[in-house]
Amino acid sequence: MVTLRVGELLFKKPVKTGNHIRIYGEVISLGNTSIDIKIEVKRYNLYSGEETLVCITNTTFVRIDDDGLPTPIGATVKKMHQERISNK
Repeated sequence: MVTLRVGELLFKKPVKTGNHIRIYGEVISLGNTSIDIKIEVKRYNLYSGEETLVCITNTTFVRIDDDGLPTPIGATVKKMHQERISNK
């Protein structure tokens, strides 16, 4: 897969050197060759387990073949995300 688009990056809180982060993704929609994912980055406190949202964006990825041409997303992935399939 290759990145087709990265939406607006909204930085809500700073992340400083030495901070630990966790990155979460949720499938928003699934087309024939592309997938849209909501991405959240959270700062993670190792001592308290507290997470603080620091950045969010939506990103679109496209599955390509060895020649760089779009290729259909596999049936296993489509089955996992059946409710999010769109007519892209």
